[in-house]
Amino acid sequence: MTDPKRNIKIVIEYDGKGFFGWQVQKDKRTVQGEIESALETIFNKKIRIKGSGRTDAGVHAIGQVANFFIDKNIPLEKLQKSLNGITGKDVYIKSIQKVPLNFDARFSAKSRIYQYRCVLGKSPIRRNYTLEILYPLNIEHIIEAIPLFIGKKDFTHLSMKDKGTSEVKKFNLRIKKDEIIFTIEANRFLRRMVRGIIGVMIDIGREKITIKDIEKILTGKIRCKNAPPQGLYLMKVKYK
Repeated sequence: MTDPKRNIKIVIEYDGKGFFGWQVQKDKRTVQGEIESALETIFNKKIRIKGSGRTDAGVHAIGQVANFFIDKNIPLEKLQKSLNGITGKDVYIKSIQKVPLNFDARFSAKSRIYQYRCVLGKSPIRRNYTLEILYPLNIEHIIEAIPLFIGKKDFTHLSMKDKGTSEVKKFNLRIKKDEIIFTIEANRFLRRMVRGIIGVMIDIGREKITIKDIEKILTGKIRCKNAPPQGLYLMKVKYK
């Protein structure tokens, strides 16, 4: 006889360098696949987990959220310890808790926060976790352009495959020693939308395009190259 079904929420940190993204792919190592494999070892059956969103190959997470259902009354502290003992060292279950049955990691989310990190100059140690900026940037131009991306806008032409509008709630930049850190929060993100926006920011900083070009970029008349994945981090998912 099984115990009543329980909905379990986990918060996950992972180094995206060794993964082909979040979503399960045949014959490729993914974060979802790594955790599902560990759950199968523990419960001796397949258990599907649902993430708050997909991250691409090379993208990192500090606060990815997922949920799954179990029907065994295993103590959650023990389950967390077992998962962390089975999964690789580049993925870690930071917290685990029981949530209402109607909680959905993706559809219950109110907003998500991403960071994109750049380092000014060469950095052999940080090159897998930041974008190396090897050219002058006009930071004032970048700061001036940021407000033009805040609000409800159609980001179809700054994404890949996805279409539609997103409401960017916050978007800012800070400089910390030799690093530039962009932080962006929105109710939803289209696929590669953040990398598309940061690609525009970099081109504005390099003065390859101007602020006047942003409207043309949003309507697809001008295309900019996406920023590479290694500088991108999913920081937090908000549910309130």
